[in-house]
Amino acid sequence: WNFWLRARYGDTDTLRRAWTDWQGRCALGPTERLEAGTVTLHGPDGERGVLGGAPGTTSHSAGRANDLALFMYSVHRDYFAQMRHYLRERGVQVPVGAVTDFQTVADLRAVHDALDYVGTNYYYDHPRLRDGQWRLPMYFVNRSPLGDQEGESFVPQVTRSALADRPLVVREWGVCWPN
Repeated sequence: WNFWLRARYGDTDTLRRAWTDWQGRCALGPTERLEAGTVTLHGPDGERGVLGGAPGTTSHSAGRANDLALFMYSVHRDYFAQMRHYLRERGVQVPVGAVTDFQTVADLRAVHDALDYVGTNYYYDHPRLRDGQWRLPMYFVNRSPLGDQEGESFVPQVTRSALADRPLVVREWGVCWPN
């Protein structure tokens, strides 16, 4: 992250200007410096995530959030490109794709730019797992995707992954019984 920022901005002063909003609020914390490699992936207030936090909070300025998305895109794109190249060198001839977070544009763009197709998974009314473990008892709401009014049924969810000029493959599809 710090090497990427250093290549993009050169020094802390330039980064500080880029991450300062129109109201003069800077998303760079007082101890964060490019030269020292101390710019964290989260903001100075400790909140994490590109889109986390309340709008207008200093750590999630447009500049910082945009750079984090661009950085993550570049990491994923480079990884996917290296893996595709590795597989091709070993004789793999089938199309290569990946499933990522279809709600994150940077992830979708990385798959689009480096691979042959976009993969997605679809689950409706997924069981609620105790402690994140696949063991009984498991609970689900038992909603029917046919009567869904919230846009979570098959077509709206799957088409979120569809990108121009790349095939879309639905790798997994699951709906709880008796739905």
